[in-house]
Amino acid sequence: MKCKVPNLRGKTIGQSRTALQAKKCRLGAITRAFSRTVAKGRVISQTKPAGATLPRNARVGIKVSKGARKT
Repeated sequence: MKCKVPNLRGKTIGQSRTALQAKKCRLGAITRAFSRTVAKGRVISQTKPAGATLPRNARVGIKVSKGARKT
């Protein structure tokens, strides 16, 4: 069975890992960035588009919000 990439936007890291495992994918690199629109600890974006079909155990990287930048 191939990896069918789920939509991870708005999920936590743990929720993302669980969703990826259910679709036969693996969590790849996790980067962090400031975001005014996405809550701290939630996924802003992912390296592979949702709905993409990849080889089994393909890694999908995510960018996680650090919250709004303090001024």
